[in-house]
Amino acid sequence: MGMNDSKHGFEEDEAFIQYDKVELKFSINDKLKSLMLPKSPGFDQFKPWMLVITAMMVLLWIFALQLASMGDDIARFSSFPKIRSGSVRQNGYQARNGEEDHKNFEEKGPFLVLHLRYEMDMLAFSGCTEACNLSEAQELTRLRYAIPWWKEKEIDPKRKREAGLCPLTPLETTITLRAFNIDHRIQIYIAAGNIYGGHNRLAALKAFCQNLVNFFKGPPESSFICNEVLDSYYLVSLNRDIFLPTYGGNMAKVVEGHRRYLGYKMTISLDRLVLVGLIDQYKNGTLKWNEFSQAVKAAHANQMGSPAQRLQFPEKPKQEDYFYTNPEECLSSIVVGKPVTDIG
Repeated sequence: MGMNDSKHGFEEDEAFIQYDKVELKFSINDKLKSLMLPKSPGFDQFKPWMLVITAMMVLLWIFALQLASMGDDIARFSSFPKIRSGSVRQNGYQARNGEEDHKNFEEKGPFLVLHLRYEMDMLAFSGCTEACNLSEAQELTRLRYAIPWWKEKEIDPKRKREAGLCPLTPLETTITLRAFNIDHRIQIYIAAGNIYGGHNRLAALKAFCQNLVNFFKGPPESSFICNEVLDSYYLVSLNRDIFLPTYGGNMAKVVEGHRRYLGYKMTISLDRLVLVGLIDQYKNGTLKWNEFSQAVKAAHANQMGSPAQRLQFPEKPKQEDYFYTNPEECLSSIVVGKPVTDIG
């Protein structure tokens, strides 16, 4: 054989290699096609990049569904906050050591879990500015307008509060606790993010209760709470002596229903429409303290987590009580005072 013959054989080998690569490519395409419906539109025009685009669209669709299904405790976040790595590690540390702290609480006696919803994002979303100064109210308004998916922009804070649609302020919460004759020596665990206004806004609550604990210490400019801390808050709210939410968010409603299921544990569900009116009457001197306290107790006599019939309006389902707040159909066999240990 001459050199020409040898060279010709080398080129043939190269051609076979290139042919094998093409065959492998078509084989992969055929396998990808088999994942799709054989009669789907554009089947004969299928390209590998189509699968990538389809996968991306599916992931975006799943993310959109998850975002839409999030409760008001999460979905209101304006944008992803500036998460400091140290704060995340601190939150994780708090969650991991929460059980030990809770055991220490139990050794000291009963305590009340206060779901105090007075974080910046809550106030901005709801448009409630009670107890805020002009600068703070303007800051909350700017935040609300900066979030495109918060549909309600023009909000009258006074009218919304009078309608009972605002979370209680820390001062209003303190007045309410006193009206219920809550022992000032009880331990109060604040299950919430950073309180807007900082420590000064908690002054009245601290003066009332010396045993006030708030484990969350996230970035001051954000009310971001990691999932581990939220889980810890839920478990504490579920198992402690008294649970009192200052706003009827999704977590508060789920905890209320779960506590009913565990034996009708005391859950004070505030009627903010009635309560705000009574507080205003007390502040302006229309009601004396004893009259105010008695009126508050009377208004909430049947809202302490005891057995109750769930309001249902088939014609207006949006006005019904949430099923998971009071799943009475699931509670018929529950014995009051005997917690259910297995709910799975």
